[in-house]
Amino acid sequence: MKAYTTSLSSWMDTIDRRWKQLPARESRRIILYSFAGYLLITLMIIVQVVYQLYAGQKTMEIKHISNPVANVKASKNIN
Repeated sequence: MKAYTTSLSSWMDTIDRRWKQLPARESRRIILYSFAGYLLITLMIIVQVVYQLYAGQKTMEIKHISNPVANVKASKNIN
């Protein structure tokens, strides 16, 4: 576990060093693109949920609940 923690720590240090070496304009652009991607995914999910709400059935189907254990026991008794 200690080796894993050490390798993870060195990897994070490398990432942090590379981020600090980026020019301010480049880092702002990366943050802007990341936020735009997040916003696009969020909007797509919201649209999908709203579409499913309105495209779904207008009535709810009510059925009896069947016991799956009883079905298995019945099939064992038949054999």
